[in-house]
Amino acid sequence: MGGRVARVTLPDVGVSIVEGHDTPPAKALVRRRGSLLFAHFGLSGPVILDVSRAVSGHAQPQALTLVVDLLPGKPK
Repeated sequence: MGGRVARVTLPDVGVSIVEGHDTPPAKALVRRRGSLLFAHFGLSGPVILDVSRAVSGHAQPQALTLVVDLLPGKPK
């Protein structure tokens, strides 16, 4: 992450864990919205900790992709 964005918190971010990222449509295992923290060594915060359960309980976590929507209230 580098030091430039470390300790920056975004209060409203959409986060999804998706399966099958190479062939649309990807299947979302979990979707959450909440606070995200850019930490010194990655992402943290309530929303990341919440979706991490889907990764840790998955048989093939390396096949999953994290999708972060920094502007979840804006139309795409």
